[in-house]
Amino acid sequence: MISAQLRHVAKVAKQRGALRVGLTGGIASGKTLVAAMFEVLGAPVAFADSMARGLMERPGPVRTTLERLLGADAYLPDGSLDRAQLGARLFADAQLLEQVNAIVHPAVRKAAEEWHRMASMGASYTVYESALLFESGAYRDFDAVVTVHAPLPLRLARAVERDGTDEESVRARMAAQLSDHERLAHDSYIILNDGSRSLIRQVHEFHVMLRSAAKI
Repeated sequence: MISAQLRHVAKVAKQRGALRVGLTGGIASGKTLVAAMFEVLGAPVAFADSMARGLMERPGPVRTTLERLLGADAYLPDGSLDRAQLGARLFADAQLLEQVNAIVHPAVRKAAEEWHRMASMGASYTVYESALLFESGAYRDFDAVVTVHAPLPLRLARAVERDGTDEESVRARMAAQLSDHERLAHDSYIILNDGSRSLIRQVHEFHVMLRSAAKI
């Protein structure tokens, strides 16, 4: 059954084409896996992190502004970001992090809008994956938001195993994002990834619902 909210946004979205779906979740919640499942089902999918990295590394206004702020040594000789060094600097300096976000986030949102315009041709909906969808305020740009959720202990265990790091480091990274309680307080569709329900089935159900809504 199509929810009343999705039915409403589908009617509004009709004016501009395919539905825009935002996909988010905490560290090691499984949002990248869910995004891959949407891709398998035929939906165009974009990743905010890849989009941001491209804007930060390619010659252009974003890179020029960042080099002015951070210094040329923020980049490696091959032109790519020195992500380890930059991450350490931003983690230790909240003001610098805010300045970088003020440069990158608006540019990424503009690029995402253009990507959707191009990718939505012939599609019922597009999916945009971002870990910071709520934190950046970008969730307001979407017709529907999907939050992938898994309990904190499970996410910690997954991240430690996946990244080959320690729990303290993972907790420090998680502290830079919304808590599970804050994330779930937003009005979004929840996909539960704790092993209690089939992840594929949940994604497929939402896919069917989106395609039905897009036909309204």
